[in-house]
Amino acid sequence: MSCSAFPIVKHLLKEILKYLREETGCTVYRYVGVEFIAILRNRTQGQAVRLVEEILNRFSQSWKIGGTDCMCSCQIGVCSYPGYTGNTDDLLKYLDLAVSKAEESGSNQYAVYDSKLHAAYLRKQRSPVISAQHWKS
Repeated sequence: MSCSAFPIVKHLLKEILKYLREETGCTVYRYVGVEFIAILRNRTQGQAVRLVEEILNRFSQSWKIGGTDCMCSCQIGVCSYPGYTGNTDDLLKYLDLAVSKAEESGSNQYAVYDSKLHAAYLRKQRSPVISAQHWKS
């Protein structure tokens, strides 16, 4: 990114944060870099997914920032709390895995951290790491 683009990107991120707060009606946190976390209280997973689909629809359109049309995409992870965990460290880890799963599908996608993703995560945790030395004859 050029130095001249930085103010536009900074303004774009503020606009996205404002939009997410208005659309979700809840507190939205700027997490790492260009990541955001929204805590959706008292919503079913179905309601959360419908909201995610609306947000993804918005990201299929340009954002007008200072006369410049900006296109950006997003990938969204959804995880119920306390669902698979009772602590925030694991929740953030599971959200990250859901976002990674969404990224595998391309731009403007979402993934729900569900029993299938959880089982895959647990399998990876139990898998022994085999070093290159084991493969030498």
